[in-house]
Amino acid sequence: MILRAWLLAAVGVAAADEGWSFWSSLRLVSGFLGLDHLREKKQRRAQLAIIGAGFSRTGTKSMETALSQLGYQIYDMRSMLQLGHVEGWLEAAQTWRRGNSTALEKMLQTVEELGYTATLDLPMNLLAPALAEIRPSAKVVMTVRPLEEWLESWANVNEVMSCLVVRPWRWLVDLNFNQQMLKVLYDFHWPYPEYPEHVRRPLPWFEIVTSLPGFEPSMREEWLQLHRRLQQDLEPMGRRVLVFDVRQGWPVLAEFLEVPIPEGDFPRTNSIAGMRLARRVLDVLAAALPLWVPLALWLLWVLMLQLCCCFLRLIPRMNLARRIWKWKHPKAKTK
Repeated sequence: MILRAWLLAAVGVAAADEGWSFWSSLRLVSGFLGLDHLREKKQRRAQLAIIGAGFSRTGTKSMETALSQLGYQIYDMRSMLQLGHVEGWLEAAQTWRRGNSTALEKMLQTVEELGYTATLDLPMNLLAPALAEIRPSAKVVMTVRPLEEWLESWANVNEVMSCLVVRPWRWLVDLNFNQQMLKVLYDFHWPYPEYPEHVRRPLPWFEIVTSLPGFEPSMREEWLQLHRRLQQDLEPMGRRVLVFDVRQGWPVLAEFLEVPIPEGDFPRTNSIAGMRLARRVLDVLAAALPLWVPLALWLLWVLMLQLCCCFLRLIPRMNLARRIWKWKHPKAKTK
């Protein structure tokens, strides 16, 4: 409740300043914290039809918008957080690596029962080969962009949203599962910032990342190799896989999905501006952490006071006693 009140106030100010719509900004921030209930509204049961294999910053947000226009329900990292599925997917990945797909099939059934028909983005893309094996009828779309360009953009986003892996946000949402999924499925070590080597702590409850060990020059080739390795894992699936650059637009995607080409241009959704806005909001909330409780109590007091005032104003107009008497004596006649 306190967090929601702060989000409403802080996002509203920032959104107005940046020209972003209030609700779009609110939902973006809420999604990172697992609070976007509207986005994860339960749908009718459906079978997984699209498996997204592209990494973040390869056009996955444009793909999300495009697939939503085509009627697909998207499941991604925000869905995992909102629905509390993180531990389930970690267990599924671990058992699948040991040759047992039971837990993975169970998690997939859970997702399908909620009506999701497409998966996208990290870390779900890491499971693309496994999901494609379990659902042979599903098509796989791997969004791509020039590798060097992708890595630079991926590093920039991690720098912008690095606040989520330090205090106070890591107390609320644990994003270590991305790190764990990479280790389990591809034996890839993604070092997170640690205090005090990579993190500054201006306040006991507020930390700022000063450097990203996961994107130092020594890690550059490892990220590129990871990208290539996932793409190679999908090659044996042949025509089931579309390696797609969103700049190719609707014709290529629509032909692959065997649907009519929609009217209008292909979506071009670049969420880096939204992430910068989210970062500003999260920093304001984090720095003001000790004010949350007194602010919430003050807001509650103001609300109760307003309700009492409204009620007192209504009493003289309602002729309350007469209405109560009529209710108790419905057959009585009044002069």
